[in-house]
Amino acid sequence: MINDFGSPLQEIIKKFCVNYDSKWQIRKRVIDTHLLVLFIFKVVLSKNQQGYKSLLHELWEKPALSTYQRYPVSASSLCEARQKLPEDIFVDLNKTILQNHENTVALPKWFGHRVFAADGSKINLPHDLLLAGYKAPNKGQYYPQGLMSTLYHLGSGFIYDCLLS
Repeated sequence: MINDFGSPLQEIIKKFCVNYDSKWQIRKRVIDTHLLVLFIFKVVLSKNQQGYKSLLHELWEKPALSTYQRYPVSASSLCEARQKLPEDIFVDLNKTILQNHENTVALPKWFGHRVFAADGSKINLPHDLLLAGYKAPNKGQYYPQGLMSTLYHLGSGFIYDCLLS
């Protein structure tokens, strides 16, 4: 998905990001929503634990990004812009992709019904979240734990909702 800039999914992401720019940007910048979303996907989907700079250079090799500028932006600039980007963007982007997918592709059904499943996993959270009310499962544990619950469609594998509690 991240490498195929001509795919229909990439077009949906690009159109969504252009509309989202006005929600957090005061004026037009080189680092826009689309670049940030692509970069965050690149970081998350990276198989190696690469740094910002190497991922930026790798991303900048794609001809589709040559519209931004000739050389990659600095890692520090990207980090600052990433902190300004509202985290709600990924929830809204997921809703947009799901809506488009449901309108264009017939989802597999079981006796006429969409079938969903829920999955839950306990995950260790950053220590700072103890201050936010998350609790460590045992007295001597350093890290708090959270329950990550995910609702997904069994036929397509798309995630419809998730909750961290």
